[in-house]
Parts: sequence; C-alpha cells; structure tokens
Amino acid sequence: MRTTRFVFSCHRGVGGALIAVCGGAHQDWSPREVADVVADIDTGVHYAVPWSQGPIAVEVRGDAAGGRWLHSSGRQDGANELDALATCTRHGATPPDEQAVLSTRTPGRPRRG
Repeated sequence: MRTTRFVFSCHRGVGGALIAVCGGAHQDWSPREVADVVADIDTGVHYAVPWSQGPIAVEVRGDAAGGRWLHSSGRQDGANELDALATCTRHGATPPDEQAVLSTRTPGRPRRG
C-alpha cells in the first residue's frame, strides 16, 4: 500500500519562491524543504495536493543542469496548484533556511495583487 503525503500549505522565500511544503496537522514529516521533497519523490515517496476533484500529484520538473522544482497541475492550463496554497503558519513565522534549496528553483510565477 502506497502512502501519500498531502500538501496543504507552503513556505515561500524572498520573491515568492517555494522553499518548503507543509502537511496537515500532526504530520511528523512537515514542514519539508523542497530539496528534500525532490529527493523523496526520486525515491518513490508520493506527495499530492488535495483538490475538489481528487488529489493532484506533486511531481518534479526540470533537470540537474537547469534546476529542479515541484509542480502539481490537474488543470488544462498547466497552472501550478502549489502556487494557490496558503502560507504555512502552524510551524512558526520562520521558514526553513533558504540556503538549503539553492539547487532547486520555482520557475517564474506571476505576482498577485
């Protein structure tokens, strides 16, 4: 039986870059830095964003040369559902160390408001 870690919110760094994802209450894996989530997915751990029409898998995009990032899209327009998630507040106001995710990136994302 495969276990899926559901992502409900995330930490963002300067400029809005995704630096960590957060699960629901009482999830001992949460928060998890992007570089660690990429490594988890590479070894077979599943992450998903819960959505009204069913879970949407979080996948790794990119390559080692250009950077790797997380993406989750169940829509035809390809929008990243991770961008729509709220900021994680249950782990305190201090996000994980941004230096730990230098090898990953989030592709350009439009600023809101």
